[in-house]
Amino acid sequence: MFARSGRFFNGKLIGMMILFGTKVSGTKRALGCWVTVLCWIGLSLGVFPAYGQTATALEARLTRGSYPEEVRTFYQQRAYAPAWIAEGRPDRQVPSAITLIAAAERHGLDAEAYHLSRVEALFKAASEGALSNSEAVLLDLLLTEAMMRYGRGLLQGRINPRSVHAGWSLPLREKDLVSLLEGGLREGRVAALWSGLSPTNPAYARLQQALVHYRGLAARGGWPLLPDGPALRLEDEGARVTVLREQLRILGDLPAHDTTGSDVFDARLDEAVQAFQQRHGLDVDGIVGRETQAALNVPVAARIRQIERTLERLRWLPDDLGPRYLLINIAGYNLWVIEEGRPVLTMRVIVGTPRTPTPVFSTRLTEVVLAPYWNVPASIARNEILPRVRRDPGYLARNHMRLLPGGRIRQDPGPANALGRLKFIITNPYGVGLHDTPDRHLFQESTCAFSHGCMRAQHPLDLAAYVLRDDTTWTREKMEATIERWKETRIPVADPLPVHVLYWTAWVDEEGPVQFRPDVYGHDARLEQLLQEAQAVTLR
Repeated sequence: MFARSGRFFNGKLIGMMILFGTKVSGTKRALGCWVTVLCWIGLSLGVFPAYGQTATALEARLTRGSYPEEVRTFYQQRAYAPAWIAEGRPDRQVPSAITLIAAAERHGLDAEAYHLSRVEALFKAASEGALSNSEAVLLDLLLTEAMMRYGRGLLQGRINPRSVHAGWSLPLREKDLVSLLEGGLREGRVAALWSGLSPTNPAYARLQQALVHYRGLAARGGWPLLPDGPALRLEDEGARVTVLREQLRILGDLPAHDTTGSDVFDARLDEAVQAFQQRHGLDVDGIVGRETQAALNVPVAARIRQIERTLERLRWLPDDLGPRYLLINIAGYNLWVIEEGRPVLTMRVIVGTPRTPTPVFSTRLTEVVLAPYWNVPASIARNEILPRVRRDPGYLARNHMRLLPGGRIRQDPGPANALGRLKFIITNPYGVGLHDTPDRHLFQESTCAFSHGCMRAQHPLDLAAYVLRDDTTWTREKMEATIERWKETRIPVADPLPVHVLYWTAWVDEEGPVQFRPDVYGHDARLEQLLQEAQAVTLR
């Protein structure tokens, strides 16, 4: 009679038994395993027909479809028990899961990549009547896959960073999403657990706020385009000035209460133009020339995509970059020393040209070298210096360079040394360094992509004083006096400083407006292409 009657066991109870069998530990594990075995026997004999049909349908869909491995593992561990459906109807956690998926937009992710419309339609159908078995199975699978893809996207981004930056070495954040989802379903905390998967870096939250703001601007129509014409400056007049005023008011560089619509380029508008230029890395002169007009006319959709791409890049970072670390943003020509999440030292950096780009990598600053020699890289010696020597035999002596055995060239310490007064040892496979420069006027340029790949710090002595601050034998004054003797001196850093060389074209300073920069190396264009390809695969 027991085998012929299923009234003592419904699908929900069997699912609970199977979960019990897979999750128990210690002395209860053996009992749980026997429960699982008995359930499987029951399924094979048709003891529990309703549950058996659903499990069979789930297994069949998983076999036919292309699903992430985590989805397959999740259902295998449950013996194909449905996760979101009980007795043909959605579980109470389905509405909160739908709300969570809809919130993917706040992370710069497309909710449709996580089946939002399909899940909403099935949930609506369920609210109007019980779902068919095939619809229930589809809803269950779509929700599980959505949660796995979404969780992985929040944890690690949608794109493997090595597909954009081959030398990426930082570890991606890891979580066992299968166990996390199982526990969340059991405890009724799926939405809370998934909300905690996004990065904890304060830069991420600030950029999320910027995304909300710019999407709001897009919803209101963005900003008008400034018509072509001559450069605009203080005291100019005309219809183009009126358009400029409206652009800067919408963008927030001009106070929102400035609704005069005046066609006069006054002092207030001059200040707004300079504010806009500063946060876009332009020459801050208050003149709306070709470059400033081009930046003003970038449409709101493009700015939103810039923000979304940087959010993706931030999801590649581990939560813990160290209690203090050095962060260089190639695209922004910025160097920050971050301590307990806050910048304590900032300066500009010169980076590689688009033909000789500075790579993205992470390492440690282990040594300060005062009055360094410059061992000229073989490529620079071969392509630049030796041709000059052939034209001008006195070139080496005049530039305090020596030809060493093996054809190597070395420049002596001194005011003309290409590395400047000091350098920092940051070991990496690219031979890229961080150092001073005698060409200090280059820091005044809006674009600082001039080097062969190495990074030149604007205030290197400030950085040296920071990294050696606990070494009382090396005061700033002693370092300066040592440099003036022009004899190379190496100082180990007792507590090596983590160094992260990254690439962001959009970011928000701690208490400032959103900053935008051009995609100087085309890395964002590559990332955008990969994101679109991934989206097409997900939605096909």
